[in-house]
Amino acid sequence: RPPPETPGLLKLESSHPGTEPAHLTMFSTKSAAIAALALATAAPEALAFMTTPAGGFAPALRPAATAANGVTRAATALPIRRSLEVSMSKDGQLAEKFGHLRGADIEPCDKSVQRFYEMYGKPVPFVFRGATNEILYMSHLDLANARFSYDAVWACGVFSTFDVFFQGIDANTRTKLFDSLMSALKLEPATVRADAEKVLSWAQGKTEADIVAAMNGEDQSEVGSILAKAKSAGEDDWIYTRNFGAGLIKTMQVVGVEPNTANAKKWAEAMGIGENTSAMTGLSMSRFESDVGVFLSSVEKFQQVIQLFAEVEAREKKKVAERLAGMAEQAAKEAA
Repeated sequence: RPPPETPGLLKLESSHPGTEPAHLTMFSTKSAAIAALALATAAPEALAFMTTPAGGFAPALRPAATAANGVTRAATALPIRRSLEVSMSKDGQLAEKFGHLRGADIEPCDKSVQRFYEMYGKPVPFVFRGATNEILYMSHLDLANARFSYDAVWACGVFSTFDVFFQGIDANTRTKLFDSLMSALKLEPATVRADAEKVLSWAQGKTEADIVAAMNGEDQSEVGSILAKAKSAGEDDWIYTRNFGAGLIKTMQVVGVEPNTANAKKWAEAMGIGENTSAMTGLSMSRFESDVGVFLSSVEKFQQVIQLFAEVEAREKKKVAERLAGMAEQAAKEAA
């Protein structure tokens, strides 16, 4: 980045409680800052598979809101399903298994967000703040769900999502961000990385038929057993999550299957992921199909904004360089 004293720069600053005021980033002219703001607006949509009262997922249609204390709070205006799911029927299987947890003291999402900012110790560049909070909120809700159980496919989903939406950050900052995110969720960062790599290594060299066979219980490896369990488990023993879906999407990519809605439908059927009927369109679609569609659309939008930002920055830096060269030439003429 050009030094602060370079002519024509717009400096954006922010601070967070407990930290010194810090420059989030530096942009040459207001147009570049506007491009970055577009990315900041797009980022929450890129990851916002918000839970709905019906238990399905839908993309958030608003950017995250910023609280007075400087912490961005994702989806404050959107309905979020309680993470502890207990059947309203006293005779239901969920009530029988989890009824004793009714009214339990569940740590709110804000606690994970607060821990993250305390651990990271400085403001997150606003371009990535929406994505940061979405990972925190969605993962927190998964971990707090009585039917959730951590596994390597879920870890692969978290890690691959972070990898996709935090492109362009230097390696040290990426490591610090990821470690702080996982620690804030009370997870061991090294374990999540190792589990994600376990899935990628397992999928390497396999075909789609091999993955389907694993779902049917024909692969006794750790990852194969996870897929088989997910298919055979009852609704009170396992719950589909967006992070698990992201792990399946990454697995698709590794085995050479294009992650589109047609293939997502085939994999959802193989996994036994049930369909939900949209109240708005009346169409039936599994949550995995929906997640694939929104994920791909969001990645495309994210990459377009990144490209736009890069082009604007390059153009503005060229203008600054030409202006400085002109000033140097003029100074040389005056000195002569």
